[in-house]
Formats: sequence, structure tokens, C-alpha cells
Amino acid sequence: MKLIFLIAFGGYALVCAIVFLIQARLVYFPNDEEAGTPADAGMEYRDVYFDAGRHQLHGWFVPAQNARYTLLYCHGNAGNITHRVELVRAFVERGLSVFIFDYSGYGKSEGRVGEAETYRSAHAAWDYLTGDAGIDEQSIIIFGRSLGSAVAIELATQVSPRALILESSFTSLPDLGARAYPFLPVRLLSRFRYNSIDRIQDIRVPKLFVHSLDDDLVPLGMGKRLYRHASRPKVWTRAQGDHNAIYLVAGSRYEETLREFIASLGQPGRIVD
Repeated sequence: MKLIFLIAFGGYALVCAIVFLIQARLVYFPNDEEAGTPADAGMEYRDVYFDAGRHQLHGWFVPAQNARYTLLYCHGNAGNITHRVELVRAFVERGLSVFIFDYSGYGKSEGRVGEAETYRSAHAAWDYLTGDAGIDEQSIIIFGRSLGSAVAIELATQVSPRALILESSFTSLPDLGARAYPFLPVRLLSRFRYNSIDRIQDIRVPKLFVHSLDDDLVPLGMGKRLYRHASRPKVWTRAQGDHNAIYLVAGSRYEETLREFIASLGQPGRIVD
């Protein structure tokens, strides 16, 4: 009996050790496949390469006609910006210019993947917009979805955007991992934290939280918990669609809330908690 226990414990410990060592492969899914460009969707755009320390990152600046705001888009943990052309078009058609970029190790961006690297990439993108691109920080809306929501939250604690939009956001990566792998001590093993729940209270700009009832990866309750911890002003809205298709099939409620939220940014006092 004791031998069986030792063998079982040893096997479990081995699984934990493997997960600890390879967890980057469980969190980040970058590739350098080129799936399209904004030109394929009929949009003008500028290919942008900008510095992030010792290496360069890649992004697109896609202007909208008579745009009042520019969306700084922090994408999720898989693929690269070329897989998000339709999402970019959806925002441009709604009057927002978009700067979407790839984190280190994604697409054409140099470097390696990692939590610190995603934060560093977002800060470099902000510096490009407010520096070389000459865009006033008060006309920038930071947008983050899924993993990018945690990146956007960290960035917004350090800079002063006009607003912050979070789609499919979560409290922390260990919280999310514990749900996905309940048989593992995820909170002890996790080398990546993305601890949004402890950062969100420090962000004082207007915030829009969007979460789908049909999200199959990040539970609605986790998004609501993050919203409850957020400081005011803030807005919550529900949407439709699974985790990877929320904006494209979100429905009229999301569309109307987004329009009202953006319109309210120029009129203090209109944002309702």
C-alpha cells in the first residue's frame, strides 16, 4: 500500500514539475502566419515597426475618417494581428482609428513571449502612439480582450488614457488556471500572474466591461467579480457569442452600449454605474 502511494505521489509530482516547466506553452500560442491585412478588407493602413528595448515590434495603424479617438488594441493569447482584420474593421466602421500590435514573439514582432514581455510591448505601443504618431493621450482608448484585458489593465495603471474597454476579462491567471485544471495546485505552480483584480481599483478613467453569457473560457462570474472591484466610473454590459467571436456576433446591446459609452467620454457626468 505504501509503495502504491509513493508511486502515485511521485507521478503526481512529476506532472506538476512538467506543468511548471512548460506552462508558457499552455498560456501563449503565438505564430507568424500571415492571414491577411487591412487592405484585404478595403482599409488603408500603415505598417509600423517600433522599438521595445533591444528589439522591434510590429503593428498596424488603421485610420478612421474624422476619428475623435484611437483604439490601442491589446489582443488575446493566440495568433497574431493578421487574424484580427475583421475586428479592426468593425471598430473602424464605427469611427475609431485603431492601432493594433503584436506582443514580443508574436507575428513579426521580435523577442520572446512572457508576462513581462506583454506589458513591455503594450508600453512601447503607447509610447509610439503618444510619441512618433503624435496622438494626444486623452484621445486614446485602451482596449483589451481576454489575455489582452490584463495587459490593458496593467498599462492603464501607468498611463492616462481617455478610457478603458475590457472584453472577456478575468481576475487573475491563477484563478483562471485553477478552474481549467482543478486537479493541480495551479496557484503554487503559476509563473504567470496577470493579477488584474489587484490593479483594477487603481484605474480612475471611465471603464466599459463587456462579457458574453456564452463565454466558454472565461466564466461570466469572473468578469463580474473584476467589475465589482473596479473603481468608478464604470459600465457593465452583457453580450452574445463564444469567447472568440464575441464582438462579431455580440448583438445590439453591446453595439448600443459601446456607442453610448464612447459618446459619453466627451460629456462628463453621462457615464452611469
